[in-house]
Amino acid sequence: MSAAEVFRASYQAESLSARIDAIEKFLVESDVLVDKAKKTSEMERIARLELRYRDVLFMKWSIRVEQASKVAGAAYANGAKWQNALRLADTVMQRWKEDVRSTAARTLEQTYRLGRKAAYRRALGKLKTLSYPLSERSPIQVRKAEEGEKDKEIPKLSFDLADEKAIEALIRQEFMWLGSFYEDVAPTVRDAIKPILEQGIGRIEAGKRIREVIESKFKDFRIPAGFRGPARYYFEGIAANAVTNARVQGKIASLARLGVTKYTLVNPMDERTTIICEHLHGTTYKVADAVDFLERLRGARSIEEYKSINPWLKQDQFLALHQKGPDALAKAGVMLPPFHFRCRTTVDIAEESMGFESLESP
Repeated sequence: MSAAEVFRASYQAESLSARIDAIEKFLVESDVLVDKAKKTSEMERIARLELRYRDVLFMKWSIRVEQASKVAGAAYANGAKWQNALRLADTVMQRWKEDVRSTAARTLEQTYRLGRKAAYRRALGKLKTLSYPLSERSPIQVRKAEEGEKDKEIPKLSFDLADEKAIEALIRQEFMWLGSFYEDVAPTVRDAIKPILEQGIGRIEAGKRIREVIESKFKDFRIPAGFRGPARYYFEGIAANAVTNARVQGKIASLARLGVTKYTLVNPMDERTTIICEHLHGTTYKVADAVDFLERLRGARSIEEYKSINPWLKQDQFLALHQKGPDALAKAGVMLPPFHFRCRTTVDIAEESMGFESLESP
């Protein structure tokens, strides 16, 4: 591949990425006006943030995949060793994390803040639920103002240094996951290229095949942890889990500052509900324990440390622990969603905590 061709491929990738950023910026600014006019709920806004984050992850990944496959395939066709051709692909794909940095940071910050606001309104009786709709068999009653309480001053929602630190940790840890993601996918490409080289075909033909393989494997890949499927589906899960994490942390922050003592895990309980989430549905934990758990989690500086604090248990491991009760689950780090890939469990105020007295200013 000539220097001009390399430059052209890079320019096209950067140009497309910049266009996506410009469109996203326009949509973010438009959202402010639309939400103000329609009085859009926090949960609706969070759902929109998740969808947009998913789309940006996927679109920018696709842009880099096309660039990487072109560069690597042409490099091999023009005489480069296959290891060097793949290094060129690695260099291109490793830029993806930076491509999505601003969107990831903005999404997590906005989600955390919206989660804080939603839980705050819920605790004050101004929002019906923080969860997916529950069956009529177990309705949760919103706290109502008692006689003589209507004139009581409602504390104003504010964000402070604790919130900034929580958001900073969310963003830092999201990039730990995004950074490790490519490292998990890359070996799949190497394994797929070796058979092509063993066929003894000419460099030009091999270069075309290498380009096709790279593009194919980065659009439909396998990850050692167990995922196998289309890239778009994987990014749906990445976005869903990141937004769930930020939303739940924001909710817990508000509940803790308002003096709510307990929260409950809730799930839609439909055909998509996993065995783990089915058993966790309705489980109640102390808010204070969740606050301590999050403090430890935010201190994690590596994926290994994060997983040791907040493990995703296999079904048999979970079921064995579940028999011992909520305290055993909490001790093992099974306290806050997400509990698995594309987890839909969330948190709401426990029914017994609806009559809480403390309304401390957050």
